[in-house]
Amino acid sequence: MSSLQSLSRITKRARRQRVGRGGKRGTFSGRGTKGQKARSGRKMRPELRDTIKKIPKLRGYRVRIYRTKPIPVSLKDIERVFPAGATVGVKELIEKGLVHVRRAKERGVKILGGSELTKAIHINQISVSEGVRAIIIKAGGTVTELVKKAVPEKQTPKKVKSREQRAIKGSAPKTSPAKKVVAKKSAPKKK
Repeated sequence: MSSLQSLSRITKRARRQRVGRGGKRGTFSGRGTKGQKARSGRKMRPELRDTIKKIPKLRGYRVRIYRTKPIPVSLKDIERVFPAGATVGVKELIEKGLVHVRRAKERGVKILGGSELTKAIHINQISVSEGVRAIIIKAGGTVTELVKKAVPEKQTPKKVKSREQRAIKGSAPKTSPAKKVVAKKSAPKKK
């Protein structure tokens, strides 16, 4: 019977490589001196991230680039400034000082509610909310809304011929239409 001291391992003993303390790699284990690259993981900071962090950010969902809101004008201000039976357009609002010229051209104007109307006022080429439209018509006025420009339909792209079709077309000799040969009648010879 075998004793404990005669037992031997079945698998080979795997020795862990010693890092930084003796061994073949010396003090820094082949990682150079101290620094970001010498640390475990060695995750380099992406340069793009630093640039993104420096950019000022507006929090929340905004679509300012693509869509601009029109300048709101209160129905209460229109009733205060304009007399009964007056026609209200963008030009008139600018003249009365309710809207700034440059902003009105850039963003447009929209009339919003918030009060009742006691005069008959005619709105011309200005967008209005549904509630305001009902109030103006009820007071005896009219609304002619701004006509939106028609968006042109997408043109279908021309069919591009494949390289083979172009090669076949280019290789064929250009034939000119056959010229009609008309036989000239020879004049009778004089004797």
